[in-house]
Amino acid sequence: MNLFKKRNLVFVFLFFICPFQSVSQVQDSFFPIQIGNSWKMLDWDSGMWGEEVFYTHFVSDSVKINNKTYYHVNMHHDRFFREDSAGLFYEYRDGKEIVLFDFKMTVGDTFAIDSGFCCCLDRKTVTTFRGTVNEEIHFYVDWWPDIVDEEEEYTFQKNVGLVRYKPNFHSIEILKQVVLDGRVYGEPTIIADKKQTGLPLSPELSVSNYPNPFNGNTVIEFYVPHEGFVDLNIYNSIGQKSANLVYETVQPGRHRVTWDSQQFPSGSYFIKMEFDDRVKIHRITLLK
Repeated sequence: MNLFKKRNLVFVFLFFICPFQSVSQVQDSFFPIQIGNSWKMLDWDSGMWGEEVFYTHFVSDSVKINNKTYYHVNMHHDRFFREDSAGLFYEYRDGKEIVLFDFKMTVGDTFAIDSGFCCCLDRKTVTTFRGTVNEEIHFYVDWWPDIVDEEEEYTFQKNVGLVRYKPNFHSIEILKQVVLDGRVYGEPTIIADKKQTGLPLSPELSVSNYPNPFNGNTVIEFYVPHEGFVDLNIYNSIGQKSANLVYETVQPGRHRVTWDSQQFPSGSYFIKMEFDDRVKIHRITLLK
């Protein structure tokens, strides 16, 4: 065998025993926000009322803002995230980019975020949702330290993403199923048929608002699973009705309505949504 043939055989041998890394593997990230990934969360409180409610946070597409690529993630409302190679995780909100998380933080580390701060509460090695051994990190975010009920908590596992989410003072969401790079992990019993649009399933019944806290107007978003009558009102902290925003039959799906609060004083208010024989309450904060 001549030298040229020997070199070719060596190249073929090395090609098969040392394959290139697949580009389809899940990114080595605490929050892999590739398009198509999704996290199906159980509203832990809902089980106490005899009815389990699920929310699906999913990455739908990407957008360019100020020459930077952000991924569009539906987490009760539209949010726009990106991560850099240094482990910093950014969110574009209120017309600017902020650092939301630093995945290099250790326990007790804190940094300023808008008018509040982000703190790393815990970091440890665990058996992850996918069954592998990897890191888990837990963040506490306080957007407005002087106000109750706008704190958030996030727990991430590397190469899994969000496993626990506390969007406000009275709600906790626990991961039950995750789709990463087209593969499904989690409980098969909650895999349901998707709509013809191919989008992940929406929550059964929900109401939220953004921004919160707010000054002036706030957008209230609600979801109903089927056609029915919705009565949606705003109440102040002593139970007086401040506004009626919806009083009509609506079609299934997501709906948005804006509350103009210019004539109302600062303080805590409550959204009360009645649908069929069910009621949803959501606390909001008006700042002036």
